[in-house]
Parts: sequence; structure tokens; C-alpha cells
Amino acid sequence: MEPNVARIMSSEELEIARLKAKANKLIDVNQQLVREKAQLQETIQRLQRVSNAEIESGASEEDKFTFIYITRILVFLAELQKSALWLDYKNNTANTKEYYRVDKRDFENILAAYTDDKVTARNFIRYMVCLGIMKSNDKEIFSVIVNGKSKRVYMIRKTAVDLPGVEKI
Repeated sequence: MEPNVARIMSSEELEIARLKAKANKLIDVNQQLVREKAQLQETIQRLQRVSNAEIESGASEEDKFTFIYITRILVFLAELQKSALWLDYKNNTANTKEYYRVDKRDFENILAAYTDDKVTARNFIRYMVCLGIMKSNDKEIFSVIVNGKSKRVYMIRKTAVDLPGVEKI
């Protein structure tokens, strides 16, 4: 309000104007909450339809676990690619062309975010080995020398990490 108008209006009129502005603000907030509630209801209904479709699909528990593992593996690979914790190769070896090396501690820190009661770290790694994503030597962690120090590393296949579209997951 302009200062001249405020002087002309009585305190009663100022109170009425203030209450009207407050009521309009409350009406706007209420309308926004109604819209958000409708969106949430739609989301709940959509999720219930998806849940019912899963039940009707007849997928076995093993198929559901396999799906969970594969989706988590893809997201895990995207996270590895994003973090780029690869150890450099000083010498060209056969593994240089095919595998990235990731320090054991860094790998397990990222892995912890993708494991829980359903998906154990041991099984997660076993799935990646079976899919050819990781190199395994009888379930042993590889030991390499980096800058004169011995390190324990996991070997991740470059073609698995550099898949087109992995970063978009």
C-alpha cells in the first residue's frame, strides 16, 4: 500500500485489508495442497496397479531376486563410472586392455550402499562374476603393486562399465 492511502484508511480498514490478504494466502495454500493430494492419490493408484500386475504376472521369487540384483548391478556400475576411482596401470599387461582396477576399500564403500538383507555383498559380487563383469580367481581378491605399495583390488571389466546408457540409469 502507498503511504498516502495508509494515512487515509482507518485502523479498522487496515485490519480488514490485512485479514483479506491473509485469507487469500491461506486459500492459495489450500488449493496447492489439494493439487498435491490429488497427485499423491494418482501415484498411489498407479503403484497399486503396478503391484497388482506383479502379483498377476506370476513371476517367481527367484525371478524377482534376479531382477533386483541386475538392476542394482547396473546402478552400481553407473556409480562406479561416475566416481572414477580407477587405479592407473604403470606397466602394460594383458589386464590393462580389459579391466579397470578399483581399490578394495573404495569398491566396498560403494558396494555398501547397494546391499541389504535381500542383496548380500557376497552374492552381489558372485552375480557380477557370473555375468562376466568382474574378474575372479577362485573368489580371491587380486593383489597388485601401485606406486611401490601392495594394494588389494577388484578387477572390473571395461566393457561392462563403458556400456552406452549405463550413466543414464
